[in-house]
Amino acid sequence: MASVEKYQMRHISESYIVNIKQCMLDYVNWFNKEICSTPMSVFADFVLSLRDVLAWARFVMETSCNNTELSTWSPFAHGASLMHLDSLGLGIGLSREEASQTKTIAKEFLRNAIPKGTKSCCI
Repeated sequence: MASVEKYQMRHISESYIVNIKQCMLDYVNWFNKEICSTPMSVFADFVLSLRDVLAWARFVMETSCNNTELSTWSPFAHGASLMHLDSLGLGIGLSREEASQTKTIAKEFLRNAIPKGTKSCCI
């Protein structure tokens, strides 16, 4: 059974899957281009990979299926934190200030990706 069909059987709409997927890809493209693409930047080696995206997507879908009390977009936000935001500044030579600034910018991008009028979630 294809993944989307499996999740549809668990009452997750296809439009939710499409919206989340697009927001995730937009974020990864933005992060890799705007944060990581400057040569000689401390972030140059911190590009988000396919593996990161797949782990985030798996977290979003499994959490959405198994936790109906969460707002629709909470798994999206928490998954981004688990995937990489929580680890910014750990062992990659970033100062506390650089890591904090980058997290703030990234969280703002994620907040703006969440459709207006949806339940708020913690980012």
